[in-house]
Amino acid sequence: MIEPLLFLLLGLVGMWWGSDLIVSGARHLAERLRISEAVIGMTVVALGTSLPEIATNILAAMHVLAGEPASGLAIGNVLGSNIANLTIVLGLAALFSKTTSISQISLFREGTMTAMALGIFFLISYDLVITPAEGIIISVMYLFYVLFLILQGPVLAPRKRGHDGRRIALDFVMLSLGSGILWVGSEWVVTNGILLAKIFALKESIIGIGVGLGTSLPELTVSIIAIYRKAGELSIGNLLGSNIANPLIVLGIGAAISGFEVGRFSLLVLFPFTLFATLLALVMLFAHRELNRLHSAALIGFYLFFIYMITAIL
Repeated sequence: MIEPLLFLLLGLVGMWWGSDLIVSGARHLAERLRISEAVIGMTVVALGTSLPEIATNILAAMHVLAGEPASGLAIGNVLGSNIANLTIVLGLAALFSKTTSISQISLFREGTMTAMALGIFFLISYDLVITPAEGIIISVMYLFYVLFLILQGPVLAPRKRGHDGRRIALDFVMLSLGSGILWVGSEWVVTNGILLAKIFALKESIIGIGVGLGTSLPELTVSIIAIYRKAGELSIGNLLGSNIANPLIVLGIGAAISGFEVGRFSLLVLFPFTLFATLLALVMLFAHRELNRLHSAALIGFYLFFIYMITAIL
C-alpha cells in the first residue's frame, strides 16, 4: 500500500517538474523566434499548465486499450482538476493577493467558453460513453478556439537582436528532458492510481479526483507567480483557460485514442459539483471582477465541503 502511494506522489512531482521544464523551454524558444507574448500566453502557458492532465489522460487511454479499467481515472482527473482550479487554487490566489481581478472583455470571453466547455462535456457524456469520434470533435473545437484567440492579436513580436543557436539548442534539450520526465511521471500516476483503486476497492474516478488536485499544481504555480508580479488577470485567465482545455482537448485527446466510459458516479455526483463550483466562481467574478478575502473563504470552503461529501459517500 505504501509503495503505490509513494510512486503516485513521486509521479505527481515528476509531472510538475517536467511540465515546468517544457513551459520554460517553449516560452524561451517562442521568444527567440519572435512569437508575440500574447500568442505565447494563449498557447504555451495555457496548454503548458494542462500538460499533466493531457499526459495522464493519454496514459489512461493506453491502459483502457490494454483492457484495464482506467476510464474513471481520466474522467475524475478532468472534473477534479476543474473543481480544484476554480475553488482552492483561485481561492488561494484571492487570499494572498489584492490584485486578483480580470478585465470585463476577458472575463466574458473566457467565462462564457468555460461554461460552454462544461456543457459540451455533459452532452457527450450523457449516454455514459465518450467515443473516439467525439474525442476528435471536441479536440478540434478547442483548436478552433485557440485559433480564434490567436487571430485577435499580433502573431510576431517586434524584431530583436539575433538569436543564439546554442540557446535554441538548450531550449530543445529542456523540452526533450521535460517531456521524458512528464511521461514517466504520468505512467507512475496512472499505473499506481489504478493499483490503489484495486487495493482499496475504490472507483477509479475517486483516485482521479486526487490526481486532478495534483495535476493542478502548474496552475497553482502560475497563479502564485502572477500574484508575486501583481498580474491578477494572468492568474484568473490561466485558471479559466485550463478549465476550457480540460473538458475539450485534455479529455478529447484521450478519448480519441480509446474512447472512455463515463460512470454514473462521475455524471451524477462529480459533474454537479464541478458545475456548481464553476457557476460559483463565475458569479463572483462577473459580479465583482475583483475577489476579496470573503470570496476566497467561500471558494476554499466549497472545496473542503466537496472533499467531505465525497468521503461521506464512500
